[in-house]
Amino acid sequence: ARKAAFSWVHSSIMTRVAVLTGFGANAASSQNLLRALHEKAPHLGPEPVDDLATLQEFSAVVAPYSCAVAECAELAKFVREGGVLIGGAGRHIPIMQLFDYKTPNGNSPQLPHERRTERPEFQDLPMNVPSCQWVWTIQTEFIPLGAEICYAPSATHASVFMWNEGKGRVIFCGPEFHASDYPEEWKTIYVGMLSAVLVPSMPVTVFGSKSEFYTDGLHIVCSNLAGATLSELELEDPANLTVEWLRKQLIQRLGVYGREILMSLADGRLLCDCDDAERLTDLFA
Repeated sequence: ARKAAFSWVHSSIMTRVAVLTGFGANAASSQNLLRALHEKAPHLGPEPVDDLATLQEFSAVVAPYSCAVAECAELAKFVREGGVLIGGAGRHIPIMQLFDYKTPNGNSPQLPHERRTERPEFQDLPMNVPSCQWVWTIQTEFIPLGAEICYAPSATHASVFMWNEGKGRVIFCGPEFHASDYPEEWKTIYVGMLSAVLVPSMPVTVFGSKSEFYTDGLHIVCSNLAGATLSELELEDPANLTVEWLRKQLIQRLGVYGREILMSLADGRLLCDCDDAERLTDLFA
């Protein structure tokens, strides 16, 4: 049996995400987005928030369907100073009005949506999403100059796109999430986009040494370039544990997608170049 005793230390990669429940936000949409974030990305620290008084304590804000934020100067300031805002569904697209972009009301064509971005951090997201009801789209001629289209049902409309606003980022994501059985693909896209933007790419070094607590054990430390410890792991019986197992543990415990972490060993080898089946006892011999 595999035995492991974990002692993880999270530092600068911790985040907090505010899911707005006020400002006229659709209650079902708010709850469904909160549930999706808790299920798929608990490391983002999603919390329901009904006002903007504590906005500076968060890394990102989620504006659910019909959330009337078009006149919220505090929210615009939050984004321009480095925050992330994600939303989209709502009459005349409130998150675009917030930054003085004028658009038609948008529409919801019953068409499949295709992924249009080739960014490495989005490669695990679905390539195609089947048609479903109430995914808002915007004509491409109205999206902000320089915005990157991530999903689209056609050449003339976009359902997911993002652009830089000051020092921050805005993500338009069209699904309403008005029903609890909303397609899983859209939940994955919504959460995946937010996670990839919030958690930056970072190089880390993984060290392995003999455990001080277990006779045949292994002590693993993951640190950043400055030498600060991001996580530690004590393994009592690592004999049957592999590189694949370790990589998955690091991805999970650091709370980011594997492609966003450049994991190297003390000898300069990249963990992604090692054989998945290689045993940890051999890797750190």
